[in-house]
Amino acid sequence: MNKAIKAVDYILRNTSGVTNLVSTNIFPVRATQGATYPYITHQFLSNRPMSTHDGPSSFDFGTVQVNIYATTAGEAQDIMEAVRTALDRKVPGTYNGTAVAQIDYIGESHLYEDEADNDQVYYIASEFDVNYHR
Repeated sequence: MNKAIKAVDYILRNTSGVTNLVSTNIFPVRATQGATYPYITHQFLSNRPMSTHDGPSSFDFGTVQVNIYATTAGEAQDIMEAVRTALDRKVPGTYNGTAVAQIDYIGESHLYEDEADNDQVYYIASEFDVNYHR
């Protein structure tokens, strides 16, 4: 698992504002089969090195996508607000063994997920840039 995603996972699982809304329903990449709503998934999208003049970068910027799935638009938005509060401009520190310098909220998209077995799923996809020591 990439270091940026390890840090994000740790922060989400250890923030009561998030876990009060989704309990332990936080999954890397995809939810387990039969997971109940609401839940969060997260995945690593890409990374870019932080430019230096004197050798390879020791810090990277990793883009992490955090997805919220819920049965109402309001519930999805409440969870999104909790996720943003937990991650955006997080205090620099070490989270699950990853030294994080900064996390920045990039943006979000509100979508409607139409599944064969459930036609009432609201989905918010958000992105964060994680500046971390590689």
